[in-house]
Amino acid sequence: TGLSVKRDKARIGETKNLSATLTRKTDKAGVQGRTVTFSLAGTQIGSANTDASGVATLSYKIDESVGVGKITLKADFAGDTQYIVSTGNNTLTVSQSLTKLVAANANGKVGTKVTLSGTLTRNSDNAPLKGKTVHFQIDGADIGSATTDDKGVATLSYTIPSTATTGKHTIKEVFDGDTLYTSTNNTATLTVK
Repeated sequence: TGLSVKRDKARIGETKNLSATLTRKTDKAGVQGRTVTFSLAGTQIGSANTDASGVATLSYKIDESVGVGKITLKADFAGDTQYIVSTGNNTLTVSQSLTKLVAANANGKVGTKVTLSGTLTRNSDNAPLKGKTVHFQIDGADIGSATTDDKGVATLSYTIPSTATTGKHTIKEVFDGDTLYTSTNNTATLTVK
């Protein structure tokens, strides 16, 4: 038998259909009803049976632990009484996940404390991103940063200075990105009364 693995690309958090085709070497015909086991970067991630064309398809959500870059995607057929064992390799190119940051509006009086917040999620599945640093600005001036919690929410306590003018001010929140996630930013309004 021969086992060919489809080259593919994906982003962190995205669900991909990984596939491999099992064929007879004698006539290149697909071998149906056989189990093919898939591994990513040396770790087994699941198995699937071949269809009438010899194609095994595994739906897999790209986990953070995979990392980014060119990752080895391997497929194995263990063989049976009719067919000899075979293995195939190819590359799954994993790139950073796109992110989304939703900034919340706030309002308060001069000299009082307000809570500024933003929610950071992964674009592909809206999963909250925990432990990421979000930087806060008011009208372009840095006022601090906060780390996102289990729900992807970063909160920062801010005291509206006595020198602040009443009316609307721009809150800007920025996530700088990291090895797994792209940078993003968003704005909201701070209304000072």
